[in-house]
Amino acid sequence: MHRIDRILAHPIDLPLREPFETAQRRATTSPTVIVELISGEVKGYGEATPVKYVTGEDVATVLHDIGAA
Repeated sequence: MHRIDRILAHPIDLPLREPFETAQRRATTSPTVIVELISGEVKGYGEATPVKYVTGEDVATVLHDIGAA
């Protein structure tokens, strides 16, 4: 079984192709965390797109949880 050597988190504001509008707000970006896992010479990537009102998470909590892993 392979061991994860490093976990890196890259927070970005991902631009939306079209603005997303609701009665409460208009968004042109989506706060996102790109996660990079490194195991030897192998790298894998994932994405976390927290939405506070849906999941209770935001970029800060995602970064905290990744740091605790």
